[in-house]
Amino acid sequence: MKSVIRILAMVAVVSALVLASVGCAPETTPTTPTTPTTPTTPTTPTSPSQPSTQNVKWVQATPWTAVELGFQGLELRNEILKNMSGGRFIIETHPSGALMGAEEVFDATHNGTIDAFNGTLHTWIGKMPASPMFAAMPLGLQRDEYLAWLDHYGGQALLMEMLAPYNIGYAQPVISQTPEGLCWSNVKLDNLAAWRGVKFRTKGIWANVLQGPEVGAAVTTLASSELYSGLERGILDALEYSTPATDMALAFYEVAKYYMMPGFHQPATMLSDGVNKDAWNKLPADLKAMYDAANRAANAIQYGKFVLADAEALAAYEAMPGVELVVCPEDLQAKFAALADAEYAKQAAADPFFAKVYNSQREFKKQYDFFKGYQSMNF
Repeated sequence: MKSVIRILAMVAVVSALVLASVGCAPETTPTTPTTPTTPTTPTTPTSPSQPSTQNVKWVQATPWTAVELGFQGLELRNEILKNMSGGRFIIETHPSGALMGAEEVFDATHNGTIDAFNGTLHTWIGKMPASPMFAAMPLGLQRDEYLAWLDHYGGQALLMEMLAPYNIGYAQPVISQTPEGLCWSNVKLDNLAAWRGVKFRTKGIWANVLQGPEVGAAVTTLASSELYSGLERGILDALEYSTPATDMALAFYEVAKYYMMPGFHQPATMLSDGVNKDAWNKLPADLKAMYDAANRAANAIQYGKFVLADAEALAAYEAMPGVELVVCPEDLQAKFAALADAEYAKQAAADPFFAKVYNSQREFKKQYDFFKGYQSMNF
């Protein structure tokens, strides 16, 4: 029995020594690595290409004076674009007269003398009869309607179709203005007969309406830099130019007795950039995207500034002893609406492209007005 116990004890001691030696032995690693299951050569990346390193500087001319909110909106866009691109994309925007006359900016862009212009496209109605449909329409689309039609109902494609013969590679409203004042005048124009023979500065389809036989105004077109002196010297009896705040900066209240509202002749005004096609095609893809985004950002930001500035300007006019604010009578507004509709029908009958644009807007308006019928609020 003792011998058995002695043998078992020896076995236990040996087992303990073996276990101890195994536990203290260094950890071994495989001498032959396993074959990797991941590829050794990276796959082609599917993410967007790297930003370009190209630096770009454009020269832009406009018909606007430097004190106008529209011009200041373009300067805001330029600053947004500069910051967005890290200084790689700079636009030098010049006011009217700094490089050329107001109406020359379109042809200069077409010819490549400058890279881009900004303007209201109905300035060039002689070249493009449908241009007012993209700029400012008497009793026509308002701001939200314009932007929805352009971006989501085929308006942008129609815009580029119109500009195709003029070497324009990109066009987009950069500034959308609030409704204008109907006119500044030294004649009280609160009935239709009073408009006959009045020397009136305007342009676009509204010019056609006013110089038609039922109204009989003597229409002329002058650049913004000539309007103050035109009223002061009697070259003009009346004019429409821009929004209440923009007109404040041009001081028409100093040389006119009456300020008439509302601006149904231009419920919205689109100040659009047009870019020379060669300049646009040379622009890297990332800078194209930044430029378009900066345009849309400036449009949204500056519109709010127009609203508040217009409210302040109207309050100031109301307090001026030498200025009378006149609200156009409803029956006269209705008469002008009928005349505008007749002018649109006349233009559509004469020009197939005008008809194409006009019909697109009418179809859009049906949908928009259906929406508005449910969502118009009266509180």
